[in-house]
Amino acid sequence: MNNFYISLRFMQFMNGHRGQENAVPRERALAHLQPFAPKLDDRTFREIYVRQPICSCAEGLFIPVRPFEVKEFYEYLLRKGMDRDRAWARVKIILTYYPNLSWSSDLDKQMELFGQS
Repeated sequence: MNNFYISLRFMQFMNGHRGQENAVPRERALAHLQPFAPKLDDRTFREIYVRQPICSCAEGLFIPVRPFEVKEFYEYLLRKGMDRDRAWARVKIILTYYPNLSWSSDLDKQMELFGQS
């Protein structure tokens, strides 16, 4: 299977996990994809899901539905040691798909000031 097909299957699965309260453990999401890609390993799975408009938290992965979830995701990435540019790149993927989830109307202006637009 190619990664594009796996990405589609993954997002199809994630549609049932909207909102942080419905986060699914990464291991369960990976297990769901195994029938479609038996050789899919954790590293490849990570490479696939970091390009998708999803958030992660201690409980797992989810599609954000509220602006504060995206903000918390950004803060979560920073706490985990990700640098601001990479964390902001992840948020930009989400905001490209769901612009209504921006947690501040001035967010783009603020990020431009810090060179992260």
